[in-house]
Amino acid sequence: LFTNLNSVFFSVDGKKLNSKIMHYEEWQIIRPLLDRLRTDKPDQQIKIVEIGAGEGQLARILFSKIEREPIKYVIVDLPSMHMRSAYFLFTNGVTNICTYKEFLELGGSLEAAFEHFDVVFLPPWEKSKLLDIEVDLYINMRSLSEMSVGEAREYLDVIQSNGRSFFSINTNKASYNPDKQNDIYPELSFLELSDGLKLNVTETGATFADALFMKNIHHVYTIFERSGV
Repeated sequence: LFTNLNSVFFSVDGKKLNSKIMHYEEWQIIRPLLDRLRTDKPDQQIKIVEIGAGEGQLARILFSKIEREPIKYVIVDLPSMHMRSAYFLFTNGVTNICTYKEFLELGGSLEAAFEHFDVVFLPPWEKSKLLDIEVDLYINMRSLSEMSVGEAREYLDVIQSNGRSFFSINTNKASYNPDKQNDIYPELSFLELSDGLKLNVTETGATFADALFMKNIHHVYTIFERSGV
């Protein structure tokens, strides 16, 4: 069945657009933030954690665009997605990948994994391991607001504990329709979830790609930064 959601292309006013273009928009939004981080750490690695990376499109773009000190990238996702995104990254030139099995063989240490690998895959139940490192940028797009409020807050607690910045694209509940969605995503307002987050909002807005997908814009992007970043 062809739909806008399961195709490489989606239709707007009779024209077909490549759905992957949305990830380049995401890159353009966070590019100034990454430039600042790289200026602050000219001779150090940038550590990025993406919670729910999907196919790994944004990670691929970041690895292709950042040319100076290499980045270290942690992907926290369901094990069923590990193989898919690892294969996608590998076939697109990001080959130095640490599987969860290899992570365990290294003693469950992210610092040890970073000595040998550029990308590390972790399952959600290992999120506490993120506290062992300082993270320059956390990323989550379109999934925190689909979790239970308890799990989402666990991630937010980790993010504000050791994150310098956080890029989020999540729902603001504007177009939530309980008759259609029932109680599938009962905790839909990321704006409510992030209330009290001890990071400063430095930028927010709607993405062009999400606006094309939805008649009513219900996803917003937000950049949070720790004071002094």
